[in-house]
Amino acid sequence: SAEFSAGVTTIGSNAFRGSQMISAVIPGSVKTIGNSAFRDCKNLSSVKISEGMETIGSNAFRACTALDAIALPASISEVGDAAFMDCTEMKSAAFASGGRQVKMGDNVFTRCYKLMRVTLPERIDRIGEGMFQNCLMLAGVEIPRGAESIGGSAFASCSGLTTIIISDSVSTIGIAAFASCPLTDIYFTGSEAQWNSISKMGDTASAVSKAKIHYNFTPPAVPDPDPDGDNNNGDEPGSGDKPGNGDKPGNGDKPGNGDNPGIGDKPGS
Repeated sequence: SAEFSAGVTTIGSNAFRGSQMISAVIPGSVKTIGNSAFRDCKNLSSVKISEGMETIGSNAFRACTALDAIALPASISEVGDAAFMDCTEMKSAAFASGGRQVKMGDNVFTRCYKLMRVTLPERIDRIGEGMFQNCLMLAGVEIPRGAESIGGSAFASCSGLTTIIISDSVSTIGIAAFASCPLTDIYFTGSEAQWNSISKMGDTASAVSKAKIHYNFTPPAVPDPDPDGDNNNGDEPGSGDKPGNGDKPGNGDKPGNGDNPGIGDKPGS
């Protein structure tokens, strides 16, 4: 595992690329993670990024194929191209709520095949090109107010994506943004006239026309701030965590068929 002393402010480019580390704890003194700093760390399954971090470089955690979740603090202001691309086991990604605008690169979560839960920054600048391309398990996303565009191929081949919330701050949706998506419902925070004024490039107009569009939608005031369960969502007793089926004595655990004397077990014919 990697831990950093309080004096370290930058993790350099390629610093741990391809290493065998299994965990990294990055303190608040570190402001920048360089390009490809943890790229191809195949055993890296746990990363803790503390409040204070500002910039995550391009390809920083690319192809960290054991990393199953990432939680990013409110201090983040920039995430580079392909920062989490090819993190094929990642199931959740959450940005903490905060007032800073966050500049997003392209292909940030491309080919994160198992990504199911995403909480984007409240003041994201855009949805980059190919940002969620081939995220096969992603069923729904809220694009927060502040995003001015949805890039080309942003959700292309998201074969589970049925629902999306789009802010009325969006003015452009790029080519193939929703190609091969089974969209059924689009919740738009503006009016029908505003929706019609959005520039929809290439096949996007026909792709979104297949979904039911709900205008003047108001998103929940407080979206789930921690979908990956770090603050006890999913850690508190619940389905499968409290004693239930198979945990309490039940079929096969209490004396029953074959456990109590029966045919062939008691003296008989």
